[in-house]
Amino acid sequence: DIVFDLTNLIYNASAQMTLTLQPAAVGFMTNNFFADGEPGDFTASTSLVTQVITTEADLGVSLSGFPSPVMVNDQVTYNVTVTNFGPNTATTCTLTNSLPTGVILKNVSATNYTVSGSNLIFNFGALAVGVNTNLQFTVQPTVATNLTFSASVGSTGLLDTNMANNFASTNITVQK
Repeated sequence: DIVFDLTNLIYNASAQMTLTLQPAAVGFMTNNFFADGEPGDFTASTSLVTQVITTEADLGVSLSGFPSPVMVNDQVTYNVTVTNFGPNTATTCTLTNSLPTGVILKNVSATNYTVSGSNLIFNFGALAVGVNTNLQFTVQPTVATNLTFSASVGSTGLLDTNMANNFASTNITVQK
């Protein structure tokens, strides 16, 4: 069981929790979610979510950032490559890039992205076996620090046969 403690949730407020699971086999993955609270404060509810895992493939991500070191208010360009190593086409692929604090997003090479909090999210659909997609974006650091940038890739309904290459990170030194 996984428990999210929302003890400090104030009256009439809401909270969103995200749970990412890695399927172990092609088939059905069913999750049962139950919410409960103090008597009189909350009406208990249950929801059931079933995801069909239809295929398997090996998605991988690599990234680099340059220049390093960089001066405050100059720009850093990140290159991200997502590759499908097979054996099947991966559908509904998503790349999530965690933007470090202290940067301003200046330019993105793709149009199919959203920004959610500190995450830059690319939704690029299907990726055939042996094909890669390259994305580039530029940020402007506003403070002298060591920026850690990370990226992760995944696909809905996919059993990824090698999770070890689904995450990558790099560091950029920002100087005054």
